[in-house]
Amino acid sequence: MILSYSSYVVHIGMTQGWMRAIPSSVLVFISPMDDAQWDSDYVSFIGFRFFIPTSELTLEAQRRFHDRELYSWQSRIYLDRIFSTEPAMMNHYVRTRDTWPLGYPLRVQLTDQLMLPITRDDLLLRVRAKGITEWASGVPTEDKNEYLKIKYPKLKRSERFRYGPIQLQLDWIGANYLTIAPASNQPRKIQIEAQVLGGFDPSDPDKNHAIASTHVIWQGVVRTIDMRGDIEETISFFESEEAKRRVEWHFGWSVDDTIAYCWNVNFSSQASGGPGPSWGIALKAELLDGETSLGSTRMIVFHPDDGVHVRQSNRTRYILSDNYNSGQNASTIQLRVATDPELCLLDFHHDVFWKGEFNRDKGADVADPWK
Repeated sequence: MILSYSSYVVHIGMTQGWMRAIPSSVLVFISPMDDAQWDSDYVSFIGFRFFIPTSELTLEAQRRFHDRELYSWQSRIYLDRIFSTEPAMMNHYVRTRDTWPLGYPLRVQLTDQLMLPITRDDLLLRVRAKGITEWASGVPTEDKNEYLKIKYPKLKRSERFRYGPIQLQLDWIGANYLTIAPASNQPRKIQIEAQVLGGFDPSDPDKNHAIASTHVIWQGVVRTIDMRGDIEETISFFESEEAKRRVEWHFGWSVDDTIAYCWNVNFSSQASGGPGPSWGIALKAELLDGETSLGSTRMIVFHPDDGVHVRQSNRTRYILSDNYNSGQNASTIQLRVATDPELCLLDFHHDVFWKGEFNRDKGADVADPWK
């Protein structure tokens, strides 16, 4: 048997190169993971270094992982060593805050794709609060078009995406920010556990079946969250008339047939008026007839104050109601926009937020604060 294996190794070495002849069970342990394999000069804006192997051994290990030539236990060793060397990488994949206020459900945001060195089209990341909740991956299990037919039957098929993608998601907050622990008034520390699954087929129309068909490649605790205090111990708020004018100028509301929607024009330059160069905006908009609510929506307004690219179209529309009666007395109807503290928690790019509110009449002009 030993002679047969030796002959096999020699054959691989002579035909494919001696690097290919190294057994994977050895390679995953001996491939270097030191700082020479990481590009310290090229750091992503969310804070981790890029893995750019310079060692032939490490390049071979990376190739075998990418080409799915490693057994699950070998892949686990490979990923364990990578995440141990650069823990900030997993903090990018699983985004949340290190502290979380009492009274709010703990939510996390997962990245759409695992970046190098572990990019593979069959990988799926999922998380849970260890010992508290079930695994959550954020993969939608409902068909979006079918939902739109039921939720917005008055929208013609060609119009269903005319108002922009965000407000038409099944539940854009729930879909993008997974609840992994319920709200609690008891201070505690929560461990977030993650799994990297292999064998996921994103083209499978039955997402539950696609998830059930996977196998665990890696699992481990990636973050420990300290749940304590009130919201102002986690994030801070400021009030500013200048910031209010800038936020208000970007908003309006209108009606298209029976669809009432509000819209905001995204910030095209740094928004001043805050206590520093970087501050966030998260809002709830509610359409009111007097004090009667006709519909509402919630939004995080992204703006390039800190180098983060704007991720919305120039003008984003959010549906307030799909059953608006255009014959109502327009003089009594207003849009009320106010800071949404829970959504502020979910803008993980910022720790400081504008706090305030304003009302807008339909078609009302607001002075341009840039002039």
